[in-house]
Amino acid sequence: MKNIKYFLVVFSAIVMLCGVSVGLLTNYKSKNNVDNAPQIETSVDFSNLTYSAIGDSITIGACGNRGYTNDYMPNPYPEVVGNILGLKRKNNYGIGGSTVSSFYAPMCERYKNISLQSNIISVMGGCNDAREIDLGTIDSFDTSTFMGAYNVLLTGLLEKYPNAFIFICTLTQNYKQSRPDYNTNTFGYKPVDFYNATLQLAEKYNLPVLDCWNLDGIIENTQTTDGVHPDQIFVNDVLAPHIAQFIKDNYKK
Repeated sequence: MKNIKYFLVVFSAIVMLCGVSVGLLTNYKSKNNVDNAPQIETSVDFSNLTYSAIGDSITIGACGNRGYTNDYMPNPYPEVVGNILGLKRKNNYGIGGSTVSSFYAPMCERYKNISLQSNIISVMGGCNDAREIDLGTIDSFDTSTFMGAYNVLLTGLLEKYPNAFIFICTLTQNYKQSRPDYNTNTFGYKPVDFYNATLQLAEKYNLPVLDCWNLDGIIENTQTTDGVHPDQIFVNDVLAPHIAQFIKDNYKK
């Protein structure tokens, strides 16, 4: 009888440990998107397509003080988007501090490095331009200004990648924009001016545009990091599914 009781106690303990381990593993996968990305129903076969994303620190996956290695999340949104859609390849052309304009790691020049095999290309920029760059005008090609550089970027993309599905993600709002030094830059422009300019440029080139400025929860989430960058959980649960759904709804060969 004692042997049976001992066996039952040991067996129960093993079952409990297994349950805890499975729960922890499930939570880890959900948080870090190891292989638990939500799936989106679509008639398009994305399995042979390549997605390339050009952008700044949000694209490369910087996440402030969240404690990840070198303060970069394990899976930035291009990776998670690719997992959701089952894409063949995901290329991340994000650089922290990058501007659309010629100020720093300019996207208006870096777009030339995007893989020619790209079937889907997204552009997310403007957060860094909004801090210290002149807005410019809708018809300008002056790369020292935001709109001028964006004109160079978009005309270049459309010419070099004529068969790719190209779309624009607007800059995001962040908690720091409520501070005086983020509210108006040295040229007298506010971040919302760069958001509105991005919408105008998308309309000019008849390109699909994804509104990340008004993304639910973005401001609240960035309060919990460094005031600018969303974290891995927000990317997994909100930002990446939002982008993936947009691609699914708008993708054209």
